Amino acid sequence: MGLLFSLITAAFGITVTIGFWVSLAALLTFVLLPIYADMGYVYGPEDSADYATWIMVLMLFNDRYFGIYGRTLRKICKHLSTGREAVTESYEYDR
Repeated sequence: MGLLFSLITAAFGITVTIGFWVSLAALLTFVLLPIYADMGYVYGPEDSADYATWIMVLMLFNDRYFGIYGRTLRKICKHLSTGREAVTESYEYDR
């Protein structure tokens, strides 16, 4: 059941991410196409896809280093112990 749930949530996350990227690229196309056309340039879907990719990368970096998720991870990591227990041969027989 846990594997099925994780597969469903992963599929949902991938679908939402791709849907957000496509909608952002479409929005950029409709917004920037007239601006670039007034300047005499051709602006197409491949340009908006490139811009959408860089916007998503910048959003991920912002979230990782400055966003709520990154700050929460740093706070949690401060409380984790960094020491590790040494493994001995006796563990094989004791457990």
